[in-house]
Amino acid sequence: MKSSRKNTTSKAAAVSRAAGRQRKLGKLEKLEKLEKLDTQIQTHTQTDAHRRSHPDAGVSAPEAVERDAGMRHKRARMEHLHMSVVTYAKQMNVSPVTVYAWESGTRRIPYEVLNALESRYGISTSWLLNGTEPMLIERRAESASAVERDRVQKSKAQQTQQTQQAHQRQQTQQARTARTEEEERSAWEQLSVIRTAVQEAGDALASLSRRILTLDPTRTRSTRFPLMESGVSAGPPVSTSDDTVTVDIVDFLVSNPDSTFFVNVIGDSMKDIGIYDGDTLIIDRAITPKSGEIIVARVFNELTVKRFVRNGKRVILAAENRAHKNIEVTEDMDFSIIGVVTTSIKKFRR
Repeated sequence: MKSSRKNTTSKAAAVSRAAGRQRKLGKLEKLEKLEKLDTQIQTHTQTDAHRRSHPDAGVSAPEAVERDAGMRHKRARMEHLHMSVVTYAKQMNVSPVTVYAWESGTRRIPYEVLNALESRYGISTSWLLNGTEPMLIERRAESASAVERDRVQKSKAQQTQQTQQAHQRQQTQQARTARTEEEERSAWEQLSVIRTAVQEAGDALASLSRRILTLDPTRTRSTRFPLMESGVSAGPPVSTSDDTVTVDIVDFLVSNPDSTFFVNVIGDSMKDIGIYDGDTLIIDRAITPKSGEIIVARVFNELTVKRFVRNGKRVILAAENRAHKNIEVTEDMDFSIIGVVTTSIKKFRR
C-alpha cells in the first residue's frame, strides 16, 4: 500500500517538474522575442534622434528605413487588412493624421501598434521594420487565407443575389409583356366584332332605306304632295300665287333610291353650315365624292359626317365647328367613305 502511494507521488512530482521546465522555456522564448523587438526599436530610435540633431541634412539612410517601414505599413493595411485610413485609425485608437504620418515616414510606428499588428493580424514586426521576413508569420498565414476565402465567398454571394434579382426583373418584364400582348389581342378581337356589327347595321339600314324609298304603286298617294310654285318670302312679305304643282317626295329628295339611306345626326361638329344635332341626313352611296362635299365616312368603325377635302395626296375630314378638330386620313387608318350627303332634313316640331 505504501509502495503504491510512493509511486503516485513520484509521478506527480515528475509531471510538475516537466510543467515547470515548459514554463521556463516559454519565458525564455518570450524574452528572446522582446530582446529582438527592442533591438529593432532602438535602431528606429537612433534614426529619429539623428534626424532631430541634423535637421538640415538630406535624406539619410535611417530616414529611408523609416520611410520604407511606412510604405510596408501602408501595403499591409491595404493589401492584407483591406482597411481605409479612417477604419484603420479607429482600430488602432488613433487619428487618421497619425496613420498618414506613420506611412509617410515622418513619425515612427509605436511599439504598441507593431505588437497589435502581429498579435491580431499576424503581420511580422521584422518585416514591417526591416523587410527581412515574409509579411505574415506562419501562425497567421492560415487565418489570412480564411479572411480571403470569406471575402471571395461574400463576393460570390453578392453576385448570385444580383443574378437572381436580374432574373426576377426579367421574369416580371416578360409577364408584363405577355399580359400586354394578351390585352392587345383581346382588344383587336373586340374591335373586329364591333366592326362586323357596324357593317351589318349599315347594310341593314341601307336595305331598309331602299325598301322604304322604292317607287311602289301602292305607296304613290302617300309620297305625292303639292308644291307652291311661287315660294314664300324670307324677307318682307310679298304677294304670292296659290298655284301648286304635285311632286313625289321620293323623286324630289332621292336620285338613286337603291343606294340611298337616311341617318340621324348626333353632335354639333357641322353646326356652322346648318347641320345640327337631331337633323336627318339623306345619304347617296352611288355618288363619287368631290373635294368640298359633305360626306358620311367610317373611321375605325365609327361613323362621322364631315366635309371631304382633298389637297394633292392629303385627305382631310374637316369639321364645321372650331370646337372640333379636323381628321387627317393616314395610310394606317381604317377609313372608308359611306356616301355623299345630298339633303339635310330639319324638324321644328316633333
